[in-house]
Amino acid sequence: MSQQRRREQLEKISHFQKEEQDRNRREELEKEFLKCQKRGQMHTNSMMNWINKHQNKADPKAKEMYRYLPEERRKHIELTLLFEKFDNDGSKALDFIEVFRMFTKYGIFITKKELLDFFKVVDQNKDFSLNLQEFKACYLDSAARDIFAKIMKQLIERTQLTEEEINAALNQMNELNNQNSNNQNQNPIPALPKSFQGVISLLTYLNTRDEIKDKLTSKSVNIYEQINNLKQLIELSNKIDVVQKVEIEKKIKIKKSSEDRLNKFKNQLKQIKDRAIQTGQMMAEEELRQKNSAFLITVLPQRKYKYNYKSENKFKRIIPNKQEELHLPRYSDQKVNQFYEYMNINIPDQLKNINNRIWTKLFENNQQLDIILQKNRKNQLESQRTDRLKQKIKQTLDNLQANFETDFDSEANRKPTLESPQEKQSTQFPNFFTSRNLMSQTSDDFRTAKNIENASWILKVIFSLMKQ
Repeated sequence: MSQQRRREQLEKISHFQKEEQDRNRREELEKEFLKCQKRGQMHTNSMMNWINKHQNKADPKAKEMYRYLPEERRKHIELTLLFEKFDNDGSKALDFIEVFRMFTKYGIFITKKELLDFFKVVDQNKDFSLNLQEFKACYLDSAARDIFAKIMKQLIERTQLTEEEINAALNQMNELNNQNSNNQNQNPIPALPKSFQGVISLLTYLNTRDEIKDKLTSKSVNIYEQINNLKQLIELSNKIDVVQKVEIEKKIKIKKSSEDRLNKFKNQLKQIKDRAIQTGQMMAEEELRQKNSAFLITVLPQRKYKYNYKSENKFKRIIPNKQEELHLPRYSDQKVNQFYEYMNINIPDQLKNINNRIWTKLFENNQQLDIILQKNRKNQLESQRTDRLKQKIKQTLDNLQANFETDFDSEANRKPTLESPQEKQSTQFPNFFTSRNLMSQTSDDFRTAKNIENASWILKVIFSLMKQ
């Protein structure tokens, strides 16, 4: 009996020592967890890369401090705490049964077949047990996460209830509340997450909650410790899991970065459009100037004369060379590409259609301008012709007026002659034989009248032209 008692006492002492070691280890990990809240100045990519390259030279504490970011260190600490919590044997490895209990304890009822499929991917040694590194690799391995997501999807589909079952469950809950039944020991089934990260965060939350409850219910704890445990429980209920915080922050950052990129892209599009419009206006104005200058040169060319002694005409016109004639400019694709290369404008694919439309409109405007310039040229030629006709008409009128004035002055300046007795008789007694003189007078009068009629007709034509 004495030997059995001694064995029992030794077992109790060893068990007590293990519990103390576990508590001390957890307290250290919790302290580190509290320290890992903010990033320091040394948490940079260059420092982390240097430590990863020089692992042997670096201090292990410094290696842990600066090899990972504080968020990653928190997650490592959570995984180690959860691993040590369910490692009942102390073998530093979770076997198949312990992993199965870890999930089923908090209402995640995975089948053995599904868990075997998960072990085939995660268990590298194929000894049906997971050490700490393999357990942490589950959190990072994409293949393990995909398989676990499929398992959780199947589990959620199995646990989905119909409307009748939901109503029946609600009625039962109401009856239990009315009866004030004590259901504190039963763990309710939580809302099951689909990812492995969410499941581990949920398990850590439930594990810490149970530990705090055990501390509160234990009689050996003082009142002050109970109050501190209550504070921790309240804070834990109000806090969101670290993984969820990190995921939310990442999503917010991604959304902000995407919005910033969209805004930058919109601003770039606006700038490119404004540049295209400005350059199009400038190029159109330059084209109009060139066309106007070309129009003036082609319509009113400079007449160059050369003195030639041999020819009857002293001045001989020189025909201008064809090279001197300015042709109307037209844009081509090469010029447009050269312009964009010169301006260093990187046009995206979405703006190519817009630029093509702008250039087609510019080409249409150029064609319309060509038509308008041709019409103006015709009008100017017609105006030159009318000016020439007017000058000719004015010259003819001046000549007619001068002739008329000379005829009138000549008739007015005739000297009176002495009448013969025969003429007196003719005046007193007209004779039919003097008809020749009468005919000559009438012919002169008729000519003057005809000239006057012609002059009046010409004046009417001139006035009508002047009105037009």
